[in-house]
Amino acid sequence: MASLAPVFGNFRAARHANLLKQNLHQLPDLAKVTVLTSKFGSGQAGSRKFCRQMFPPLQYTNPTITFKSVIEKKPITALLQIQFKDGQTKDIEIKGLRDEQILDELVKAKP
Repeated sequence: MASLAPVFGNFRAARHANLLKQNLHQLPDLAKVTVLTSKFGSGQAGSRKFCRQMFPPLQYTNPTITFKSVIEKKPITALLQIQFKDGQTKDIEIKGLRDEQILDELVKAKP
């Protein structure tokens, strides 16, 4: 199997790719994950990087979950919206968080 590391281009992303390859990021209780972020503004870079670098391996590891990113042109507060299989939803503010911190929040999410 080819390594996922060259796709990402940096050490942290390669480390997460290795964890994802080992199936340590299975998300069995989730139905849909949406990231709302802004194209510009402070505290948005981590959420955009999370969408760009973490969505593909998460989709591969969790094919039943719908992953969606919404990037607004106006400044907004970055949010991670999680919908669970039982229909409950949870919004987590991710403004100012790095991509690996957002991944940790996603993995820890409980209904």
